[in-house]
Amino acid sequence: MSDATSAIDYPLYEGVSTTIMLAKETMHEFVKLLRRRQFAIATKLMPVTLYAVFGASNHATGQHGVQMARYMLAGYASFGVIAASLYGIGLNLAMERAQNWIDLKRSSPLPFSAYLLAKAITATAFGALTVLLLQLVAVTYGHVYLTGQEAIEMIGVSLAGSVVFGAMGILIALVVPSNATHSVFNFIHLPMAFLSGLWVPLGSLPHWVQVTAPYLPAYHLAQIMLGILGYAQPGSMGFHWLYLGVFGGVLLFLSRIALRVTNK
Repeated sequence: MSDATSAIDYPLYEGVSTTIMLAKETMHEFVKLLRRRQFAIATKLMPVTLYAVFGASNHATGQHGVQMARYMLAGYASFGVIAASLYGIGLNLAMERAQNWIDLKRSSPLPFSAYLLAKAITATAFGALTVLLLQLVAVTYGHVYLTGQEAIEMIGVSLAGSVVFGAMGILIALVVPSNATHSVFNFIHLPMAFLSGLWVPLGSLPHWVQVTAPYLPAYHLAQIMLGILGYAQPGSMGFHWLYLGVFGGVLLFLSRIALRVTNK
């Protein structure tokens, strides 16, 4: 083989090899999370059960022609996506950090960015799966009518939301002591869900909650979901996307700095 041919083929081989390693790492991450009961409870069982009890069971049409089972689908879908991102990426990363698994990964042939990407892909897949399960409960038990386009758009939004909240999970996992990460995630996830109107419509909550909600990222994710179903609050949908984009970008930037610091 000539030197010219080697110069052309080697980068291609290296790229294929990295892709194969990424695929295997992602598969292992997926299987690992399937075996963890606490992750399954947080990301699938809890959102689906809560929606079935408090959302899908409310078949009647509420005030202003709002079908509550359809309305609450957006909130619990957002809740499930955030849970999959925080616990699937963040908590998993924190546990492996405590076990010094990150140091081992840094010394392996797999690029460290691919290691994080595998976690992100896995958590995104679980988030989309949670939304799909909620849609099935909504249609079969909640008598909610969803068009194919609405269902697909909700899945698409769940992928975008996973990136934003996955960045939050990575940052927290890198800067918070590993033994406190789970408590911090619970402290952020559950209050933010309530204050953003993911469990109860904002109109039914105290005024101070309605005023606070627009400052929280979960609110903007929920508003995009509600926009798909035709129930978004008055305002620009572009602003909700802009908020999430800027928020996620800042978190990714801070996560990159945190990675450099922890690598020293």
